Amino acid sequence: MVSLGPGHYNSTHEPILGYYDSNDTTLIRQHIEWGLGHGVDVFIVSWWGNGMFEDHVFQKILDIARGTDMKLSIYFESCHMEYLPESERPERAAFLLNYILSNYSDDEAFFKIDGRPVIFIYGYTLSLIDYDGWCYVIDHLDYDCILILDSFSPQYMNLFDGFHTYNPLDTPIDELLRTYICASLRCKARHKLFCATMLPGYCDTIIREPGYTVDREGGAFYRSRYDLCVASRPNFILITSWNEWHEGSEIEPSVEYGYQYLDSTLAFKNRWTGGTNISGKTKIERIDLHIYPNPFNSSCEITICNVGAIHELPLQNAQIAIYDLRGNIVAPFARNCGRGVFPKGGHEDASEQIVPNRGKMSEGQKGVYVWRPDETIPGGVYLVRASIPGVWSATMRVVYLK
Repeated sequence: MVSLGPGHYNSTHEPILGYYDSNDTTLIRQHIEWGLGHGVDVFIVSWWGNGMFEDHVFQKILDIARGTDMKLSIYFESCHMEYLPESERPERAAFLLNYILSNYSDDEAFFKIDGRPVIFIYGYTLSLIDYDGWCYVIDHLDYDCILILDSFSPQYMNLFDGFHTYNPLDTPIDELLRTYICASLRCKARHKLFCATMLPGYCDTIIREPGYTVDREGGAFYRSRYDLCVASRPNFILITSWNEWHEGSEIEPSVEYGYQYLDSTLAFKNRWTGGTNISGKTKIERIDLHIYPNPFNSSCEITICNVGAIHELPLQNAQIAIYDLRGNIVAPFARNCGRGVFPKGGHEDASEQIVPNRGKMSEGQKGVYVWRPDETIPGGVYLVRASIPGVWSATMRVVYLK
């Protein structure tokens, strides 16, 4: 661990929400809203044992997710079993898995496939128990469940239900594609689940010496890994990670990257036609975002153009917001904008506002909004964020000359 002094958060990038407590209710609601709005169907939550901090937080996330479309699963960490004698580890692992299943798996928000709860097992956890020990663990489970392992080793193919890898950064892309395709074929032949993992990049130098870095390449690395995942025809695509801030692999909005990786994630989800359907959400071909003029002096038009959607998209669900480069909202979302209802004022309000057209967008149609900055807003570069929650989102820069 690199010593950075008191008060440092050991975070490669800075969350756009500011440094936070994962147990915060408002934060959890925001994460669920962001995830559902950007193509994420399941949060796989790191779990370190009964009675631990993560155990209490998982229960809170379940409570908040209940009634939404977001599902939750557990990433079964080592739970400190490395400090136990090897002979005691299988019994401990069986106890912990039974604890998870008995306490959480009946919850409507817990991720299930065909009614069977799904748990992911980390590779390091796998290494703590030998093959015979894992046979003991599985034989002593009191519940029918699906265990997805962080390994593609053929020796476990008959023991576990699915396979993935948490962090494939060390593998060259051509080799990783071969690995994924072979794993996919092997899983399909034996009626197992195959999950392909993608990452936006990686940088853990803030917590490790010398550490390891994989550049995000302006989003190109993320796109290349998505293409690789799709080519392997997985049941699910996993993303490492939502908010592993200390390893710099997060897609959660940051000061450095804004909403870039959430927007990309939704675009990838909408393009992907394979996999095991969880949500049944409508996939779209393309929606464009335009701003004119840019730069502008007094007002600009923000146009959402539907150029290839499979179905009509409800303009009344569209949301527009303007942010400064620190992630602060300077003009709020226009909610229920098809009826002209706004968070601040109405069409005649002299304060900052985003004025919408009405109706729905069929293919080839447009939704046009106008941003008229308040006099208190200084000139500069701003981020225009447009979205139709759960369907599409995009962010563009605009220059306000004052």
